[in-house]
Amino acid sequence: MALKRVGLDETNTTFVNQMRLYLNMAAKELGALADWWWLYKQGTVTTTRTVTVSGVSGTFQVGETIRDNASTPRTGIIAASYSAANAPTLIYYHTPSTTVDYAGTLTGATSGATATIVTDLSTRQYQLASDVLQPYSWRDETNNRPLTIASWDEMDQVDADQNENGDVRWIVPEGIDSNTGYHVVAVFPRHATTNETLRYRYYGYVPDWTSSNDNTSLDGWLPQLLQPALIYEAAALYQLEKGDEDGAEKNRQQYDRLVDRALRVNGKMYGNRHRARSNAGVPDGFRFLVQEGSLTA
Repeated sequence: MALKRVGLDETNTTFVNQMRLYLNMAAKELGALADWWWLYKQGTVTTTRTVTVSGVSGTFQVGETIRDNASTPRTGIIAASYSAANAPTLIYYHTPSTTVDYAGTLTGATSGATATIVTDLSTRQYQLASDVLQPYSWRDETNNRPLTIASWDEMDQVDADQNENGDVRWIVPEGIDSNTGYHVVAVFPRHATTNETLRYRYYGYVPDWTSSNDNTSLDGWLPQLLQPALIYEAAALYQLEKGDEDGAEKNRQQYDRLVDRALRVNGKMYGNRHRARSNAGVPDGFRFLVQEGSLTA
């Protein structure tokens, strides 16, 4: 439909591939335009430990058992967050013990891969889902408590070397991963127990469509109210490429009309959703924080 509005042959593969790029651009623009009701999502982070290695021989595999070469080998299971392609020397794993401290040589039970162990610590940084546009809130689902979003300054003041272990209290934004482009957060303190669930709410964006989606309904990504707007905007972008500014302007007018209606619907969705959020988790003034250990009466 978008190609027809530009006056191009919808059976031409070159035109189809180019229009798909513009549809993806238009979808990203729509997603960032407002806090849309249809982009409310949830994701989870599963706590791990990270063993840093060097001299990797072979390829470690997600889900396989790893062990060191101690007289009584210490074991763990490589987590799904491990990537042999993007970060082969950082192996994230789950362990039945809260303190493992691998040493010596690491071996994969299934792959037979080996590496020299450099350090073994509770994981400090975690990547979020690939479609996260705007993280919103966090909670420790395993321990049934909310988590506070804090800053680098607050974390530095209470733990300069950022090596404290315990139960996570704060989530600290730390940009994006240079390999994947996904959001990265630090947990403070480092969570001492693995395989526990931290759940977060976020606003997502529409992931890129590929040729495999060409015959798939848009209903799984966009509400029907905004589907025509997507087509108008993609057509306008293609027309601008071809120098048809008048045609692009007409499509933009239709796009603006539909988006305006959708914004009005969004503002009334589920009542008044713009409520003030409490900042009680990180109050101003005096604060007493138990760093490690326990308090008794």
